[in-house]
Amino acid sequence: ADVYSFGIVLWEIAAQQPPWDGVSLHDLLPAIQAGTRPLLDDRWPKPYTAVMARAWATAPDARGTFVEALTALEAAAES
Repeated sequence: ADVYSFGIVLWEIAAQQPPWDGVSLHDLLPAIQAGTRPLLDDRWPKPYTAVMARAWATAPDARGTFVEALTALEAAAES
């Protein structure tokens, strides 16, 4: 399964707002296909943003698995 959506949900939790608020679906789809991603806040923990960024990799094979994402989040929580 693709973890892209999971990365978006993590972003929504951290930002406490929907991504691309106010952007029309007509404009959003081409932007996402071109590689546009939500902006990461420098105040968020780096391990957390690393999971998001990996989940949004352009190549689906580079996104990793849910197990890898969960392992990274658990490690971040323990540190």
